[in-house]
Amino acid sequence: MEHARKAIYNLFGGEPLSYTRFSLARQPDGDSSHVEMKLSAEDEEGGENGVLDHVHTRPVKPRKTNRHLCVSSVAVLVFFAGFLFGYLSFRARTPEPRECANGLEPCKSAQCADVDEPVQPAGQVRGPEPEPMLYWSDLQNKLSEKLDGISFQPKIRRISAASHEAGSGADEDLANFVYSEFGSYSLGDVWKNEHYVRVQVPGSSPNVVSLEARGGIRETLDASKAYVAYSASGAVAGKPVYANFGRSEDFNVLREKKISVTGTVILVRAGMIPFAEKVANAQKLGAVGVLIFPSPADYRGLGGDVAQFGHAHLGTGDPFTPGFPSFNHTQFPPAESSGLPRIPAQTISSSDASKLFSDFLLYRYVVVGAQRDSWGPGAVKSGVGTAILLELARAVSELVKNEGYKPRRSLVFASWSAGDFGAVGATEWLEGYAATLHLKAFAYINLDSAVAGTGDFRFSASPMLKQLLKEAITNVKEPRFLGNTLPNKEIPFRMDNAGFAFLAYSGIPSVSFSFTNAGGSEYPHLSTTEDTLDKLLSYFTSGDHLDITVRAAAEIAGRMAVRMTHDHELYLDFNSYDDKLLSFVRKLLPYNKDLQGMGLHLRWLLVARGDFSRATNALKMAIQNTDLYNKVACRALNDRIMKVEYHFLSPYVSPRDTPLRHIFFGSGPHTLQALVDHLSLLKTNKSSFDEDLLRNQLALATWTIQGAANALSGDIWDIDNEF
Repeated sequence: MEHARKAIYNLFGGEPLSYTRFSLARQPDGDSSHVEMKLSAEDEEGGENGVLDHVHTRPVKPRKTNRHLCVSSVAVLVFFAGFLFGYLSFRARTPEPRECANGLEPCKSAQCADVDEPVQPAGQVRGPEPEPMLYWSDLQNKLSEKLDGISFQPKIRRISAASHEAGSGADEDLANFVYSEFGSYSLGDVWKNEHYVRVQVPGSSPNVVSLEARGGIRETLDASKAYVAYSASGAVAGKPVYANFGRSEDFNVLREKKISVTGTVILVRAGMIPFAEKVANAQKLGAVGVLIFPSPADYRGLGGDVAQFGHAHLGTGDPFTPGFPSFNHTQFPPAESSGLPRIPAQTISSSDASKLFSDFLLYRYVVVGAQRDSWGPGAVKSGVGTAILLELARAVSELVKNEGYKPRRSLVFASWSAGDFGAVGATEWLEGYAATLHLKAFAYINLDSAVAGTGDFRFSASPMLKQLLKEAITNVKEPRFLGNTLPNKEIPFRMDNAGFAFLAYSGIPSVSFSFTNAGGSEYPHLSTTEDTLDKLLSYFTSGDHLDITVRAAAEIAGRMAVRMTHDHELYLDFNSYDDKLLSFVRKLLPYNKDLQGMGLHLRWLLVARGDFSRATNALKMAIQNTDLYNKVACRALNDRIMKVEYHFLSPYVSPRDTPLRHIFFGSGPHTLQALVDHLSLLKTNKSSFDEDLLRNQLALATWTIQGAANALSGDIWDIDNEF
């Protein structure tokens, strides 16, 4: 799915394009006439930098000027998906702990919600509401309630009523059904997406302030009378980037984080430095526009719908007569100050800024997906997974719309086609957005064939998601046979599993699971005309028994998805790869003498593994010592956590020639298992051993691991390496 882009249109008023000034003739009482300045982008030509080529002098009455801005984005067609936005709210201050009714202990649950709120002093403006106190245990119970009593059979029967091969008319009909179902759940957005087709939807009205989200859904923001004088006029489009106060040191932080400012719309807090410096700093680094808002933390007592006035001229005096007094403009040729900006700038209120924050600052997401197509009826192949996908979308949407849950990240519900041909739909999406997807999607939950029997359980997962899966299956109502046997239920990812593509190709942690018949035996009717709902029911004692099992699968997937949008830090077990690396190194130790005989040693590999271990320990300490309510600090920690899986993709092999680049889960001579297998030839088939190949394998494995350690550390200068 395409990342959403924001567009802003900075147009002043609706008058003819002119710059209106009065001659400043001294009055007997020392007063001078009123000066009003207005820029417009209509009816007259402007200068090359968005300012006027001609100056007109005429006295006019003072009047108010409305400035408007428009934000738009790009809709990209890949597949059908429902998008549930995350929310972000501003915190004016941390609320004091409440006491329970007995007055003896702090309030720890929603049951104390009936304690009277403190009376707001007269005249005092109420600050933004604090983040809702919806505890994980309450949320877990609410999710269970939403799924309780649901029968999945009608949807499974509807989905598997006939063959629906990828690209067929039946597949299109089913796609429309999925689209319609998503739409009925009041999701934030529901859109249709096909590959390689881009449709950009510009703002239809240039004289409003609006935010256009994915799927063409437009939210109009409050129009403000405040504006930024001397701003350039024109229409610009770009992704929003938050830059704190817009100081030079704030942009340096973005540069260190490798966040490009070029072509973006900068969102900055008012204060610390003048508006003009903020705009100039953004322009210097290639930004196309600036939005300035008063943060409630800095402007306590200011109304949430109030914007500020300011100017963007980096200088003093009349910018159109630099160095000269403005007595008679006809005496001087047209001129302008070098301090005038070439990009538009606009002030917005804190409430409008909050809406922007909720749309782009939290634009990270968990992807939950299921195969939609099937050769034959496909009750297990696609029916079960798609039914779970739809019911989860409905349940989570109700949690957000009706239960007060405000996720910190977003959820994407994806329905893939062409899964029968080797996870084509999912892989094409990953390939289409390979350059940026790993910066946004941080986990994938695969629902394909989630119920294929009863009596046993199997799963495949990135090490980073195993702990999450373990917690998700705890206390699931039915079935109860899992217990503490989960470690014995793991199987390797199959190459045709969509989760494998997310993990091995894109470096995104993924998990796939299935309830199976006893012993983990494969469902015998997959990919045949016998893959019907009636055949699936024959493996259960009753229809209710099937629904209980499918409901359990839905609850497990739902718990994992919602938990990853609930916590401040990303629920990814980055420490898990310590054990994986230690196990790999131990496999090499028996060959240490053989390596020394070739003039090689394991020193640098051991150093890289040690650096990775130290980086994970440092990150754990950083999480413990960081105020996770500080959104900027928390995001910085999550940036480091997200990099772990991705940086196990070898940067030394071509994605075109070797697309499965993961050194643990990929395929090719760059993988750690390939290195071990090659080294084992020294004892099993020495004539097939290639010393040059081994040298390359050992070097590339070492530096891939070292790179992952550096990325996890967060600051390359914290790693002490010798070269």
